[in-house]
Amino acid sequence: MSFKNFLLLLLIGSYLFPASLLPTFHLKNLEGEWIPFQNDLPYPAFEPQPSHHRLHIDGLWEKARLKEADHSLSLAQRTPQLLVQFRQELVKLNWEKISPPLIDNPYPDKNEGVIWYRKSFHLSNLPEGKALLVFFSVNYIADVWLNGHYLGYHEGGYTPFAFDATKSLKKGENLLEVRVDNIPWGTRDDILPKGACDWWNYGGIVGEVYLEFLPKLNIVRLDLKPLNTKGEFKARVLLWNTSDKAISSRIEISCFGTNPKNSSLDPSPHSIADKSVRIQLEGETKGKFRLKPGELKPMVFKLRIPSPRLWSPENPNLYVIRAKIDGGDEFWNQFGFRFLSVSDGYLLLNGKKVFLPGVSRHEDSLKGRAMDWEMICQDLKIIKELGAKFVRATHYPNHPYTLIFADRIGLTFWEEIPIYWMGDREIENVLNRGIAQQMFLEMLFKDISRPSLCFLGACNECGGNKRAELLRELRKLSERVDGTRLLGQASVGQFFNDPTQKEADVLGFNFYWEVFYGGDAYSSTIEAIEKMRSAFPDKPIIATEWGYWSCPDWHTVDKQLEIADKTFRAFTSKPYFIAGCAWFIAFDYHSFLVPEETFGLLTIDRKSYKPVYYLLQKLYQEYQ
Repeated sequence: MSFKNFLLLLLIGSYLFPASLLPTFHLKNLEGEWIPFQNDLPYPAFEPQPSHHRLHIDGLWEKARLKEADHSLSLAQRTPQLLVQFRQELVKLNWEKISPPLIDNPYPDKNEGVIWYRKSFHLSNLPEGKALLVFFSVNYIADVWLNGHYLGYHEGGYTPFAFDATKSLKKGENLLEVRVDNIPWGTRDDILPKGACDWWNYGGIVGEVYLEFLPKLNIVRLDLKPLNTKGEFKARVLLWNTSDKAISSRIEISCFGTNPKNSSLDPSPHSIADKSVRIQLEGETKGKFRLKPGELKPMVFKLRIPSPRLWSPENPNLYVIRAKIDGGDEFWNQFGFRFLSVSDGYLLLNGKKVFLPGVSRHEDSLKGRAMDWEMICQDLKIIKELGAKFVRATHYPNHPYTLIFADRIGLTFWEEIPIYWMGDREIENVLNRGIAQQMFLEMLFKDISRPSLCFLGACNECGGNKRAELLRELRKLSERVDGTRLLGQASVGQFFNDPTQKEADVLGFNFYWEVFYGGDAYSSTIEAIEKMRSAFPDKPIIATEWGYWSCPDWHTVDKQLEIADKTFRAFTSKPYFIAGCAWFIAFDYHSFLVPEETFGLLTIDRKSYKPVYYLLQKLYQEYQ
């Protein structure tokens, strides 16, 4: 495509047919508590629960690509006429069978566009309570039908979503149909990400799909928030009466120790609870309630664990909380006492200055972005064995299980939304549409009880001043629903006095001296840090990226070692000169810009460790 045609396509897509698709995520104030809703449902939790049966819709699916598509229709408000138009696409399709992972375009296939999926599954019995249909990741816009009934849509390829499937299910055979539009990167400037990204645009159904069956009276969420180092915490139980009768009952909160030997057993918080170590809670642990038919009610417990063990990378102490309805549903969740703050330009973790050496990580492998529990555990163990304390989830929200395991082994995380290489107009577009806010809240509520989630990222290497408005908007949302994380962005390191950094809690800068910026990796890095500290003396600095490529044949590994050594020595040339650093990147990955990015410490198959892994492991040992 010529540059002229590219500009014409961008103009047509974003200006002549501006997106009118509305966000599907919002907050509702119930009894003074901000409760997340999605598709008019309370946003569910994604920690597996022993009393919430899951039926995984896996096995053989069918998939078909639509040869030509008007992507502006996918971004239009849903009307009966538009849904009929979507359904008419079905007669044009040639179906093929596909087994998980269901990604449409694994490397090296660069297909982007509309893909249809369908899957038949059998139900022996219909649920008595609610049935939620959950998708962990579909890229980019999903429209979903169950037995011909339209359930709704979701925009955004990196965050989980759910629909109420209760009334659409039937006994016997069921048919699930999903229309996915992986809108081609570079054709619009009002989606996230908008294009020209340095990773692979995996489209279609990327993550798990399952039905979750909830009792008529259920606990849909249990959100846990540490309040102080004295052991006080807030447990918010979200009760939901899905029956047609009023129900009165009682609920009790219990606390258990954890068994670290079970950390990689499965992602359920119940799996790590040590039932033999019951921890006495101070405060009122029991409560009565009465719910009208269909009522949703938050119950808040403010409790205390005497002399709590704090969570940190060195000591990832966790507690498991159980909320249980008398003779009914129960919900288990893990959390820890972790406190972040900034003082005099330093980052404090649990009141002490810290330096957090670490890495970035793309969700990519030979299976694409289809992560599972085993691969998540494998990746994070490799990172932990490096001596890392910090991981930047580059450049999008991660799988719902990732931070569950990070909690258990002690890795702090920076998680971000994919506002990537964007300017003022593009940032204004996604803010006005509300899609940036939706992705941010979905990301935050996915991991809201995770002590490992320490930093919330707004954008990466973006330009213009709209970033200040973006940071202010995300801060407002974060403080409304959480307030325990620090907000930042990853800016280009050459622009050390970037005025939008005033709105951030921590200064995220990418450091590429002697790589992309010129200069010397040691002396230029020191000079830049000093200028950053002078411009923003009250804010700690995190090197959100630094690194060099090895090339596929490893002929540049010596230069990779040199950049790693010189830059890290610059970071640590003075005590707490910076607060943390993330080598770019843990594992090689596929990119739409080049066939394979080789900045990784390991190859994409996780089989070959490069020399730079062992160098960083040696350098990081001093900071354990």
